[in-house]
Amino acid sequence: MYEAVLALSVVVSDRLIPLETGVIEMPARIMAIPILVNKDRLNEIDTLGFYVSADRGRKWKLHHEYKPTDIEAFFEAPREGAYWFALLILFKDGHKEPADVSNLQAGQKVYVNTQKRICLSPNPSNEDLVKENAQLKAEVKLLQKRIEELEKQKPN
Repeated sequence: MYEAVLALSVVVSDRLIPLETGVIEMPARIMAIPILVNKDRLNEIDTLGFYVSADRGRKWKLHHEYKPTDIEAFFEAPREGAYWFALLILFKDGHKEPADVSNLQAGQKVYVNTQKRICLSPNPSNEDLVKENAQLKAEVKLLQKRIEELEKQKPN
């Protein structure tokens, strides 16, 4: 199977955004997504169409075409939010997998979150909530300390 893979990132801050199952949170807008190609079929492939959807797969846009020997797809998100990625494989014999762009299935789903909002899964476990609470408390302490420092710097 041909798929794109990203590393999981964890960020914390002050707003909640529910994440769908299988969505990876990214703290940056620029990313390199590894392209994994079945080496046994490498000689059969002409190009890999790297498609992006900013509306959860309703519409797909060709972002870039890659050679089967390319190892990464590069993407810069224009803004915060959800982005789905898929590959359309064009074989040297002319057929495509999938046969049409409308049949693309996301190989990777990402939520770009540079604002450091807290993202919860649809059904967080108690352990996740306890961990998140501890992270929030630590962040509040840091903010309180920073406020105290700023207040000390104010002229009387």
